[in-house]
Amino acid sequence: MSSVEGIMNLVKQLKLDIETEIKEHKVDARSLRKLEESVSYLDDMMNSLDQIKRGTGTNMKEKKE
Repeated sequence: MSSVEGIMNLVKQLKLDIETEIKEHKVDARSLRKLEESVSYLDDMMNSLDQIKRGTGTNMKEKKE
């Protein structure tokens, strides 16, 4: 397993844990909003990691030039 796949697995588990927390526990509106923002951020991170894994992400070396 590549390091990107390992990170993706960790992000997936974290997202699942947050979604479970939202479903199983009643939280106030502010906390719920923060948790939902975290899930959205993790979705964006997964998309970026998937692009890197497939080789379609932006090459950091190209960005620096």
